[in-house]
Amino acid sequence: MNFISFEFAVFLALVALGVVLLPARGRVWLLLAASLYYALGAGPATLGVLLLCVALAWAAGRALARWQGNARKLALWLALAALLGLLGLFKYATFASNILAELGLTLHLPQLALPLGISFFTFQLIGYLLDVYHRRLPAESSLPRLTLFAALFPKLLAGPIERGAALLPQLAAPARPAPERLTRGLQLILWGLFLKLVLADRLATWVAPVFAAGAAFSSLETLVALYLYSFQIYFDFAAYSLLAIGGGRLLGIELTQNFRRPYLAASIQEFWARWHISLTTWLRDYLYLPAVRRRLARSSNRASLKLWDYQILLVFLASGLWHGAGWTFIVWGGLHGLLHVVSNWRPAALRPLPRGVGALLTFHIVTFAWVFFRAESLTEALRLLAQVARLQGGFTLAAFAGLPLTQLVVLGALAIVLAVEITLERRGLTEVDDLLPLLPGWLRWSAYYGLALTILVFGVLERSDFIYFQF
Repeated sequence: MNFISFEFAVFLALVALGVVLLPARGRVWLLLAASLYYALGAGPATLGVLLLCVALAWAAGRALARWQGNARKLALWLALAALLGLLGLFKYATFASNILAELGLTLHLPQLALPLGISFFTFQLIGYLLDVYHRRLPAESSLPRLTLFAALFPKLLAGPIERGAALLPQLAAPARPAPERLTRGLQLILWGLFLKLVLADRLATWVAPVFAAGAAFSSLETLVALYLYSFQIYFDFAAYSLLAIGGGRLLGIELTQNFRRPYLAASIQEFWARWHISLTTWLRDYLYLPAVRRRLARSSNRASLKLWDYQILLVFLASGLWHGAGWTFIVWGGLHGLLHVVSNWRPAALRPLPRGVGALLTFHIVTFAWVFFRAESLTEALRLLAQVARLQGGFTLAAFAGLPLTQLVVLGALAIVLAVEITLERRGLTEVDDLLPLLPGWLRWSAYYGLALTILVFGVLERSDFIYFQF
């Protein structure tokens, strides 16, 4: 079932209606049934691997609650090995076999269908187990509830990656959504559809030809496409997160904010504090900080922290590998790790850049790194960058698909989104649903109708998946 389709809209509406009408216990079973049905629609492999991962995590969590000492540690490591092993088998086995083949070793592996969302629900369950192990969270006794924790359908395929302490209590007795939460959920859904259909998918029709046949475009046209991709991937992923959060609110569930205006960040560190927040904080809390604590426990020289920059690099290499089984993703993660390391080496005597200058510089650096994320191979990424460096040819809007009016509308939509994000930033607001209630009624309703009309007239209404579904 496509996430943006009439079928899904009806499905979500029916489930939301059931949540409103049923008592608390009935809501749990309704949400579980709906989530498993949605997972099955994503493919039998998705449902099968999801249920296997949940069963492993539930059994391990119960063991962690009962066992002590080395047996407890063994239960944790076995569960983590099983979950990471499943993730590796489905996502990285082909990549590993290709590397071995280049080294002269042949490994014949069956072609396995990649379960959609596997990177998200395995990390969520690993986080749950680590919280139980460190006694930050009690083990979940209910297998259906832990299944719903992993499978909740609005966030199943592309997050946010939720924490047990935030989501499990909500699933114990899902609340009947108040009218205000329903309104705010619908506002986020409308804004998410605008970002996806009018901006991300329209920009995709401009960007894809350049990445597919960059030699046919001039240097300036290629450069413009690279910057447009920065916006495309942001609007695409932010749109999914908004749709997930908005859909969760219709079901009485509050999900984690996943983006906070990342292109207004004034440094690479701040960018990652604003981009894919649920993954960034997961890597920080479960990978980086434990490594730092272990090093501190073994060393009395806290001034040697600067020597630990390699751990930052390892975390970002892991982030790149999490995104995809390919050298392009590893290079992309490594670039961001190196940027962090270089930023940490900046002498304290140097004055920080003005915020506007820092934001522009960060955006340019992030755009450069996105080339490796988007390209099909390292060779293709380098070819695109070389095409830009040649400084050959002119520029024409005709190089990009669409009628002139459509192009102008998309550029106008970009300006509107930028204005909204700057306003949210200056007012210290979280998301657009915090801004809309502050507007006069006539202006707010004009915004609703204007967004809906723009989606219907200028949106790319052909069905397309979100970029992060492949991860």
